[in-house]
Amino acid sequence: FLFACLFGDCFGLSVLFLGFFWVGFVFCFVFVLLSLRLNFLVCCCHEANTVLFSHPPLFRPCCAATVSNKCELLTRTACDFVEGIWREDKQFCAETSCLTDVCELDKAGLSISADASQPNLPDNPNQWVRFIIPLAIHAGLVQLVFILIVQWNVGIPIETQAGFFRVFLIYFISGIGGYVISGIFAPLQVTTGADPAVYGLLAVMLVELFQSWQIVNNKYRVLIKLLVAVVFLLMVGTLPFVDNWSHIGGFAFGIVSGIVFLPYINFGSWDLARKRILLGIAMPLLFIMFILAFIAFYRIQNTEFCIWCKYLNCIPYTSEIDCDTSEFGVDFSVSVGL
Repeated sequence: FLFACLFGDCFGLSVLFLGFFWVGFVFCFVFVLLSLRLNFLVCCCHEANTVLFSHPPLFRPCCAATVSNKCELLTRTACDFVEGIWREDKQFCAETSCLTDVCELDKAGLSISADASQPNLPDNPNQWVRFIIPLAIHAGLVQLVFILIVQWNVGIPIETQAGFFRVFLIYFISGIGGYVISGIFAPLQVTTGADPAVYGLLAVMLVELFQSWQIVNNKYRVLIKLLVAVVFLLMVGTLPFVDNWSHIGGFAFGIVSGIVFLPYINFGSWDLARKRILLGIAMPLLFIMFILAFIAFYRIQNTEFCIWCKYLNCIPYTSEIDCDTSEFGVDFSVSVGL
């Protein structure tokens, strides 16, 4: 620069020098920024690759939120997306029983474990208390009010005449028998309530009417009223989300148990002989009904032997009525009796 000022135009060369200086400065500044940016990207990619390959996706059994309890190997995110239950403590579906999450009763000593030879199936699915527990659980206020009305108007008069212990036996025999029948014909339908026991009490009223037929006033009128009530309630049971199989089973067990446990008065030797013969038939019949029902439930487990029987539980009166209740989710609708 000093040499240029001594032998030439000092001002022009100064401007030229300053121009080259600032261009070089800007170039170096941009170069440094790009270098820092590239180094940052390389570090980020390296860290991402390290995390990706050091922590691969974790697949665990996921129990789908359906009654069918389908099990799949999914990540936690995928399982949450399908609203399933992610079993982090298991590695394979073969060692997982999806029923455990919804059916296990540890406090009652009725735990469920998976059967390794049959994926997603329990090896000890014996929870017999579920035939009794639903009799004390109701799906809502409407069902509870209906049960209380029938118990007040039907149960109290029967208990007054037959006594507490006899009515107690009839009530629980009808309730348990109704739920066993429901488990045979509609195993995937969730149900609760004391309706089978209540239908058993209605059946007892019918038995009591015939047992005291000679002394009943307006007997045919009473019979028609009772039959109309029973038929109406059974027809209501053919609507969706109502477990009519428990109603039918409770009514059938109620008739037989009513013949066995209800006290009766006789009107002559022929009437006494007839009622004793009927009692002699009903006692072993009640025992056989329970034996066959439990064998069908625990051993046979086949609902395809009667194709038209499904219409006893639900009738599609219109095209909008869907009688298929086999694929409810976790918040599935509970079948009730009305």
